[in-house]
Amino acid sequence: MNLGRILHTVIRCGMDLLQMESGAVLLKDLTGTYVIRAAVRLPGPLEGATMPDGEGIVRRVVEEGRIVVLSEPPLFSEPRLQRLGYRRTCGAPIVLEGTVEGVLVLNTAEAGRGLNGWERDAMQLLCQQLAAALRNLRLFEDAEERAQRLERLNVSIDRIDKKLFEPELVESVVTGLIEDFRLT
Repeated sequence: MNLGRILHTVIRCGMDLLQMESGAVLLKDLTGTYVIRAAVRLPGPLEGATMPDGEGIVRRVVEEGRIVVLSEPPLFSEPRLQRLGYRRTCGAPIVLEGTVEGVLVLNTAEAGRGLNGWERDAMQLLCQQLAAALRNLRLFEDAEERAQRLERLNVSIDRIDKKLFEPELVESVVTGLIEDFRLT
């Protein structure tokens, strides 16, 4: 499974459905920082950039745990994004096991209105599907790791079996047993 491809697909679907110009997915890393893992039609190498604490769409979505639409500055806490002239940004939480593990952000230079009901539903559905994909990806990675550990264990067991049943060892054990039984 390719996480980058999954994320880019979700962003593009969101952009098409909501008629937005750009988008990104941020995922929480092990330190609790939200990192841009995929971006579409955003300038420069943003993937891998962390979102600084402060104002902006990501912070609001994480704090509120719901879809947020901003149309007044500051839209972003990332200075490079502030300069792009977007007039509206929408963010939705990606929730795994009751915790906001990521944020889907979609942007447009078009002014002002919020999202209507079906647009909110579409954005929420995209995030639910992405959460399911992330959960499946984690399960797949865990299963793959377990399979690799089992393979290493099998190799070790095979080596031990070969040592235990070497002809010299078997002969010495049998000879020892024969001698022990002759004595009794």
